[in-house]
Amino acid sequence: MSYSNIVQMQFARSGPARQTISGTVPQTISGLSIDFTPKFADSLILLEAIYTHTFVYVNTHGFYQDGSTIVSTSGFTNSSSANQQQTVYFNGTSTDRIYPVHIMDTVAAGSTVQRTYDVRCLSRWIGTSYTSYVNNRNNNDMASFGHFTVTEIYNGD
Repeated sequence: MSYSNIVQMQFARSGPARQTISGTVPQTISGLSIDFTPKFADSLILLEAIYTHTFVYVNTHGFYQDGSTIVSTSGFTNSSSANQQQTVYFNGTSTDRIYPVHIMDTVAAGSTVQRTYDVRCLSRWIGTSYTSYVNNRNNNDMASFGHFTVTEIYNGD
């Protein structure tokens, strides 16, 4: 099936305030949450997020729908946080530098019921949590913005 018609788009922005990320489960990035109601049950939903993050040791980044991950890494090892779109290893624990994060994925609409999509991240390795930041670095002197877009695409048949 070919999806070619954009039906609707919604956009969210975070920042420039710095957000502290810590804990043992992925944390929702403030501002990067969208309540979304597909117009067609057989549409494809495209999720795309771009934001800055201080990469501390091992970092995971992912999309959630109504509080649950939208992908599965079942059968594959991920000792940071399973079922995320991206895991990044950075050999260090400094929060002096910020890096761009870009994640995207698709999910079938499945229905026309409203749902909430959000973006989450975490710095963790085998049970040890590390503090990291979104939209700025430790000195709080490099303010940035994050963006999240949800797009409904329909095949038009």
